[in-house]
Amino acid sequence: MTPCHSRSPRVDLGRDRAWQPAARTERSKYRSWRCSAVRRLQGCVALSVTIYICYHFAKRTIALLGDNGVNVVVRLSAFILLCIGIQVLWTGYSGLVVVR
Repeated sequence: MTPCHSRSPRVDLGRDRAWQPAARTERSKYRSWRCSAVRRLQGCVALSVTIYICYHFAKRTIALLGDNGVNVVVRLSAFILLCIGIQVLWTGYSGLVVVR
């Protein structure tokens, strides 16, 4: 079995010419799809395990942090979510508006 390889466009930001993918055969298309499905499954499993661990240790973490600590964590989480929302809005708006 061959390893799964991917090429990220972020790697080539400093290059002079754009990266062009090689021509794909039917076998490489199937291999690429299979590797993609395996990666998605691995991501889902990793996310599920992380959520399970967070919920499993939630009572201990809350007891360890106390009321003030929980309040700080909730406020920081809300601030991070607000920042992500503003960035999504900014990206969408800047994609719609043409800068002159």
